[in-house]
Amino acid sequence: MKFTNGTWDLKEGIKVFPATEVSKLSTLPALGDADTQNDNRSQALRALCTTRHIRQRGDTLNKPTITIELSSPGESGLTDVIELRAHHFKGKPALKESRFGRFPDFKGKVPSNIRPVNVMLRVSPGVKVDTSASTSASITCGTLSATLDTRPDSFNIDFSYLADSHKKVLTSVGFNSLM
Repeated sequence: MKFTNGTWDLKEGIKVFPATEVSKLSTLPALGDADTQNDNRSQALRALCTTRHIRQRGDTLNKPTITIELSSPGESGLTDVIELRAHHFKGKPALKESRFGRFPDFKGKVPSNIRPVNVMLRVSPGVKVDTSASTSASITCGTLSATLDTRPDSFNIDFSYLADSHKKVLTSVGFNSLM
């Protein structure tokens, strides 16, 4: 989809809301499906970002939010790989119970062809999530790290690596970069 006319001019009827600040921060445990091994991810950092500075409750009306997840792909994290996922209005999983009438002979018995899904929580030895700093949160995998600025009205993610005992910033995702 194309949202702009040229480089800077937005198409008519299109509104863009960039991430402005981190509203809520949480850590996610390492997660994997024991049967399929498809949705494996390491320990992760999740941030709910607002699209304007929140001074009062009324500032939350009529403005979208963006959810950001920083993790390392794979069950124990790939060395020096950090994945950034950003989404808005991610859907919830479908309800597990049926939305139609059941057979009269159901009587609460679970059909034999349904098997439970085993979900394992793992400790990711190569991935470290740090939320102890008051102005930032970070995730480190090998020598690569991503640092999320949590101060009000100052959205920024710095991707850096450790070389010769000092950090070098590779790139940044700053204000007006994530929409």
